[in-house]
Amino acid sequence: MKPGKKSTRVTVTWDDIKNGKRRNMFSCPVARSINRVKDGTIIVGDNYVTIEKTCHQLPLKAQKFIKKFDAGMKVKPFSFIIKIPD
Repeated sequence: MKPGKKSTRVTVTWDDIKNGKRRNMFSCPVARSINRVKDGTIIVGDNYVTIEKTCHQLPLKAQKFIKKFDAGMKVKPFSFIIKIPD
């Protein structure tokens, strides 16, 4: 049976922002937050996340956060919903 996808709330915290690395696909705040809800290799791009070799579109809210964070602008914690494999 093929695994399904479930909608999951992901929360980027102050700790993620403080310890996240700019322009780093593996340890930016968004990658850190997704790693808390899903084990495995997480790779975050500007508008997508790859989880277990499957690419998923990031919500616009997450895309804007990444752009601001990578540019060195001030950002704050937020949450978003993403469908990820079970």
